[in-house]
Amino acid sequence: MAPFTLNPASWRSSLRLGLQTCFKRYCTAGSSLVSSVPVPHAAIRFYSQAQSPIRHHPVTRFTTTTLQKPMIPKHQAFCKRNLNKIHHRSGQFRIKDILGGPRSEEKFDQKAATRNFYEDSDRYVTADNFLKSHNWQGSGNDVDVESVLATLSYNKGEVSPATLADSMSALARQPQKRITQFLQSDHYDSCLTMVSNYCKVFTNKDFVIILVSLYNLGIPAWHRIYKKFILECERRVHDWDVDTMLLVSDTWRAIGRIVVNYNGQMLKCIEPQYLELTHHQLVQLLYVIGENRTAPLTLMKKLEDMVLLYVDDLSGKEIAAICLGYFKSQTIISSAALLQVLGDKACEHIDQLDFFSAVSIFKAFRHATTVHLPLFKKAATTYSSVIQDLPLVSVMQLVFTYGALHIFEKDLLEAVAEKAVKDAKLCRIKDIAKFLWTFAQLNYRPANVDLFLDTMVKELCARSNEFQTFPEHLVYSVVALAYMERFPYDLINTIFSPDTLQQIEKYCPWETMRDLYVIDGTVGVECGDYAGHRLSQEFIKRLPEGAGGSVKHELTYRENLAEVVRVLQQMMGREHLTVHYILPHFKSKKFPLVPGDTILFSCLWDLLECIFQVVTYFKSLKGHFVHYIVLLLFIPVDIEIHVDQTNQAVTISGSVSTPRGKNKQMDIRLDDNLIDILTGTKSESSLAEKKEVEPSNREPENITRLAVQVTSMKHHLYNSHSLLGVHQMKRRQLRKLGYQVVEIPYYEWQELPKHPNNERKDYLRKKIFGHSK
Repeated sequence: MAPFTLNPASWRSSLRLGLQTCFKRYCTAGSSLVSSVPVPHAAIRFYSQAQSPIRHHPVTRFTTTTLQKPMIPKHQAFCKRNLNKIHHRSGQFRIKDILGGPRSEEKFDQKAATRNFYEDSDRYVTADNFLKSHNWQGSGNDVDVESVLATLSYNKGEVSPATLADSMSALARQPQKRITQFLQSDHYDSCLTMVSNYCKVFTNKDFVIILVSLYNLGIPAWHRIYKKFILECERRVHDWDVDTMLLVSDTWRAIGRIVVNYNGQMLKCIEPQYLELTHHQLVQLLYVIGENRTAPLTLMKKLEDMVLLYVDDLSGKEIAAICLGYFKSQTIISSAALLQVLGDKACEHIDQLDFFSAVSIFKAFRHATTVHLPLFKKAATTYSSVIQDLPLVSVMQLVFTYGALHIFEKDLLEAVAEKAVKDAKLCRIKDIAKFLWTFAQLNYRPANVDLFLDTMVKELCARSNEFQTFPEHLVYSVVALAYMERFPYDLINTIFSPDTLQQIEKYCPWETMRDLYVIDGTVGVECGDYAGHRLSQEFIKRLPEGAGGSVKHELTYRENLAEVVRVLQQMMGREHLTVHYILPHFKSKKFPLVPGDTILFSCLWDLLECIFQVVTYFKSLKGHFVHYIVLLLFIPVDIEIHVDQTNQAVTISGSVSTPRGKNKQMDIRLDDNLIDILTGTKSESSLAEKKEVEPSNREPENITRLAVQVTSMKHHLYNSHSLLGVHQMKRRQLRKLGYQVVEIPYYEWQELPKHPNNERKDYLRKKIFGHSK
């Protein structure tokens, strides 16, 4: 790219817009600035906007993605990536927002979409309508702008704070053309300097007027004047009423600045008086909480009661704002009654809701792992026919919700597959990962499956420059492809390359490393001709020992499994079966989350442990792909039985045929202490037999290996008997290793009477010994 020159006047103009940071990264100082590296077109576009008065004001829209990411807990073992080590001192102007702009060309303003609910009532006081809602003396259009500016510039010592506030508000209410003239005039700097000097002496009313005026004038979010206003807001917040606090918080959001301390103090002030919140205050509060990504859990639980109180008065957009507030603040709506009512209301308004609002509601249900079937059925019917005209990112969020909640809607999935192929070049790597994961999770191949998968793989390969920045999305994509028996060797080789593994270990949570182990084990079983990189035994050993579930846990908390084991023990004897994970790469952590149901815990310790795991997990994944692969990991432990030619069970001895895995695999052999294991009266370590597991290429003669799979409701699609993709892949791999899979589905087992065991024994005898004939 040819070098370009900035003259001093233009350089000053770019300084005003906060672009000096951008050009310092690429240019040397001097009157003639020559690029040392190719300067992206986006940077030149911003420079041209700095010179063009007409394009000045819209620049503020580029601050919509500058929301602060939550801090990662200190106890996490991975590091947070800093994609913008060189940034403006305000922390709001991020170089990557300009130089690495979005690939998508869609005309969609997400910031404006989140504020749509304000249109439902004029009782909301916002940064956009505050100045218009007051009864000002005279009309703003009658103000002589030049006279006001001259007065402010040449009578600095004689202008009172009240006069300054009135003048700034008058300027802010001018047409855009006049505002642009002010921003380009010589009075700009002097006026803002005066505002900065008077910041501490304004009355509360004038202070708020000035702050809102700065937003309406289009003063960029990175301007240094805001630093004083942030500190002053923190000092004054205790003197304001709820409406003022919410207005100020909304203004900071509209400006594009994150004011963590102010919002924290605001919530502390509001919590004691939450019962006094009006309908509109409640909705606006939840909106600003969501935009700021955090709130005390105690307050969020109290607000659930208030939402339930006002739910009959809520419009569809207000319901969407509430749901989005809970979702963005990573707070699960715990009230089943509230979720039911919100779902009912949303179902009534689904035809009037814009698509973004509908997706906001679905996000809250996804986060709460709750299914409101009429809502999801109606949404699928409503949007399947118009999906091609909807924003791609929102389409991804919609279908991802269906996948996360295991809801299968064929028409919707077919429409999404067409949309993904059509707009593939607009997809981020994150979108590709979630599209693939949804279809893999639901174990569905669309009509254009070959075109769909080939297109997604092609786009993944085209985004190889993003792999080092977002390696987790590549991992999730390849795992999803493995579910559907697609193994792009180039991508697998990239994942297992030393550079990518180093990035994953450094920046990604351990769940991502567990998925690497799944991919590695799957390649070992299903890809005999693969000759690229693989995981080393040293890497596998570094996986957390607690990363893979526990046989004791499975036998203790999975009632169906424990019952099947007891009956089999009575039928065949303890020495004829083994309870263990046949495929070590499917040994996975269990979270007791059931879509549509309340979380149940067996004991207080289990409750505390699960709360810690879930909180730690979600905190660690903010900014990452929400790893629903972990939430579906109800991968059950296996019951292995060997039978001979005469259909008689034989004693299990020797090693088990498994793919490459960890050096040590924990088995629990059924012996006289089985009841102690099941009841937890004896430690698992005292009963577990740890042994080396090596692939056995020599199969005992005339012996059939059975892998008994005891399933539960969470292993299937919602309201269906079809297994999820991960369980289908497990069975596929067991068959490749020579096992015969015996299914004990929950819906058959639960229909059998518990006492006496005769019917259960007959059922198992038919399933197991009938299967091996």
